[in-house]
Amino acid sequence: MHRRQFLVSSAAATSLAAVGSRLSAADTPADDALRAILRAHDAQIPGLLAKQERRSGHRGLGGIANEFGIFTVAGTNGFVAALAAAACAPGSKYFGSTELAEPMLAGIRYMLKAQHTDGTVDFYATNFHSPPDLAFILEGSCPACTLLRASPVPAIAAVATELGKFITRAGEALVTGGVHTPNHRWVVCAALAWTNTLFPDSRYVARIDQWLAEGIDLDPDGQYTEKSTTVYSPIVDRALLTVARLL
Repeated sequence: MHRRQFLVSSAAATSLAAVGSRLSAADTPADDALRAILRAHDAQIPGLLAKQERRSGHRGLGGIANEFGIFTVAGTNGFVAALAAAACAPGSKYFGSTELAEPMLAGIRYMLKAQHTDGTVDFYATNFHSPPDLAFILEGSCPACTLLRASPVPAIAAVATELGKFITRAGEALVTGGVHTPNHRWVVCAALAWTNTLFPDSRYVARIDQWLAEGIDLDPDGQYTEKSTTVYSPIVDRALLTVARLL
């Protein structure tokens, strides 16, 4: 899974609980559309479960391999987020299903094993010990943790505790780590805002304030430094809106 594919699938997966919560007894065309989204997501779950490495003793145990057969934290995080969305979305046939708890836990165990002691992760195509790639991952894992925490099913809610270990380790990397490109500053800020929401820490907010103090790199045409209306502008807009909303 390429990074952009991961970002799209992860964002879609973690929105499903909100989608499900809007379904009401009185059907409307919008309700029908939301149910269609839930059905489409549910249909992907068996295929995702089949992709998870389950062989005991395998170095990628619990993980998801990319198109090159390499196990990655990003792909595994997308898997966990997708299962969390299904388990926590009213209207999903997997809502409250404890059968998804162990696959999620296995995925999180792989993520924790692959996470470096400084809290960072690797994006094997280009970046190693990478705070910004970690921040992109938290865009999926933090909403997933929020959903799992709120589950009325103890076995599902317990998964949030394990996912929280990955998130808090990541927070340690993001309060000091740097970035590669201008847009990464705002993705890191959004990840810190999410982490602070789940595990309040004044250091997270202080680091966000440091980045914001540089000023937002928006020109008179409404373009950020990367000048990409189809990719980086939405990424930055979403990140800044997340910071504003959560803080």
